[in-house]
Amino acid sequence: MIVAVALLPALAWSIASLLRPIRQMAEHLEHVVDDLNETVGSLDAIPDLAETVMLTGAGRPGAERYREAVRRAR
Repeated sequence: MIVAVALLPALAWSIASLLRPIRQMAEHLEHVVDDLNETVGSLDAIPDLAETVMLTGAGRPGAERYREAVRRAR
């Protein structure tokens, strides 16, 4: 019983200290997401980035086959 009385306040304090930064992040999350969406829209207009995305997508099947071959060789 005494252990529970000592542990409950410590547990409550620990949970509160974990929730505090989560709440702070949640307050700013919407602003961060809005900024990121604006940035992504700006990046889509850069032709070299669009080409990079296309080339990366084209190389993905080969990279996946290579990864699978290495995994099997282990």
